[in-house]
Amino acid sequence: MSLRAPIPTRIAAALLLAAIVFLSAGGSARAAKLERDVIRPVHTGERVLIFELDDVAPATLMGARAQIRLKPQVRQHLRNRYERRARRIKARKRMQRRLNRQLQVGYVRRTAAAGERLSVSKPTWGGRGLIKVVHSKPETLISSGPQGPVDTSSASFEFSSSASAQGFQCRLDAAEWSPCSSPQAYSDLAEGPHAFEVQAVDSSGATLGAPVSRSFSVDTIAPETNITTGPQGTIITRSASYGFTSLEEGSTFHCRLDAGAWERCSSPQRYSSLANGDHDFSVRAVDAAGNSDRTPETRSFVVDAPPDVYSIDNWPSLEWSFFSEQSPWNRRIDRSDVAANSETMIGRMLADGGPAPESVNSNQIWGIPIYYARASDPLYTLELSGGFDYTREINGETIHVPVGAKPSAGSDGVIWVVDQTDGFVYAMQRATVNHDSRVISAWKGYRLASDGSGFRYPSGPPTGIEPIRPEELKAGYVNHTMSMGVRCLSGHPVAPFDQSLTVGEACSGDANAASTRLSMGNVVFLDMSHAEIEALSIPTWQEAILKGLADHGAVVGLNGGAAWSLKFENRLDRTSLGEPDPYAAAGLPSTLHWDDALDGAGGWAAHLKVLKPFSRPCSGIC
Repeated sequence: MSLRAPIPTRIAAALLLAAIVFLSAGGSARAAKLERDVIRPVHTGERVLIFELDDVAPATLMGARAQIRLKPQVRQHLRNRYERRARRIKARKRMQRRLNRQLQVGYVRRTAAAGERLSVSKPTWGGRGLIKVVHSKPETLISSGPQGPVDTSSASFEFSSSASAQGFQCRLDAAEWSPCSSPQAYSDLAEGPHAFEVQAVDSSGATLGAPVSRSFSVDTIAPETNITTGPQGTIITRSASYGFTSLEEGSTFHCRLDAGAWERCSSPQRYSSLANGDHDFSVRAVDAAGNSDRTPETRSFVVDAPPDVYSIDNWPSLEWSFFSEQSPWNRRIDRSDVAANSETMIGRMLADGGPAPESVNSNQIWGIPIYYARASDPLYTLELSGGFDYTREINGETIHVPVGAKPSAGSDGVIWVVDQTDGFVYAMQRATVNHDSRVISAWKGYRLASDGSGFRYPSGPPTGIEPIRPEELKAGYVNHTMSMGVRCLSGHPVAPFDQSLTVGEACSGDANAASTRLSMGNVVFLDMSHAEIEALSIPTWQEAILKGLADHGAVVGLNGGAAWSLKFENRLDRTSLGEPDPYAAAGLPSTLHWDDALDGAGGWAAHLKVLKPFSRPCSGIC
């Protein structure tokens, strides 16, 4: 048998029957009472037998000396065990010393605090055999009651004590302590934070242990909800995205569409595959206490989308455009709102050269292929390496992509995917598409709600700018802001991109002040009327560009080459899927010499101006 084997249950019982406790301050009568009423086993573990003295008043145990003696048969049992063990080893004397220590009577002197519970334990047989007293301080516990924010002005608390408490004292906030019992209830509480405290007391009114507390806050006022972005009126897409806020910090939200159930949501809330017809979007804020806005915000809209989703066989018509009708990129500009240093910036831009003609027969480095993905198209995973916030947001996302989609040629490798299943436009740069592994790898990318405002975070690029489409050139009008590349993106802060990465950076080798050049976010426009443009007797496709520049302008969003340029849709988005070249189908020349469109009207310098910076409509995806 192992030296440290546990005592059999019968030996533990014998030990209990043999235990006699003497108190230094008492006599035999008190000892007999303690033997009969107090000492009892509370736990027989693998190695420890514990006796608990919990029925003795604290004063009785003050200065007590505890003693445990073993009955002769128990002592003989231990001696026999050690004898058997000693026969198998040579260290007989060492074993005898252990036995002697084991059979010693141990004394421990401890003082009991008020309400304290003392336990006497007998260590393992292989230990010294001394008695030790374990202290267990009294503890008051709150078992139920409000905690944190609550939406009611009443509160009730239940509590108890591990000591032999004679009563309790409670207080709320800074009030005086007063007698109480469990449960303790309060009503008509004021709005705001509160703290409940309770402590146990003995018969003399002395506290037993430390008081315990629970903090809570009464909040019965419902939060207000505001819809900040999202469609209203008629839209021609089957997706909708809404942004919303609440003035009460920490609020969560519930949304519903039409007569559906309220569901937990967050801003922005997006819907896709919407049926044609009338719709109502509603949202209500719920604060941390559980109060819900009693008058949810609602916005109505009508979906009037084409019968089929856009695809290679059903390309968007002229009436279709990225982003909502309220987007700044789809609204006409105020040509009277000219920046103070407009003439200087235009002069520097024109001195660099350009505008550069566009060769539609090449897979242009800066051209933008646009693919309209449907639910039937396979899912591709986005793997983006750039460290931008807007890039990390979509890294790892899966989106639908038509098989055969390709980015533009050259080092910049641009590709746009309009995933019609989730209502987002995904724009990626320096991209490669692996159709075997279904992965799009790119340096940088972002997404925008296809029916939103076309804006991103303050530090993001000037996103949401559509390229010029061949259908628009054929029809004679570009009905949206265009994308523009200039030689160097440096200069003063410009809204809405006042935190652009190019702010304050001078062009390499350029000694001119940064404020003399265009910055990312500047909008350049043509200060001419439609009548003046039509009087130029130029081809329809050139009129389309000039009228678009006059009504919507072009925003600086790309760092081009030596000349400035406008961005056109890349024919790859259709030719890579086996369709004809859209420029050839529209009867357009192979090279778009739009640089000579104003030769008969004094040239570009006489008519180009820079729009005064305007405010960003929102700071997130909207």
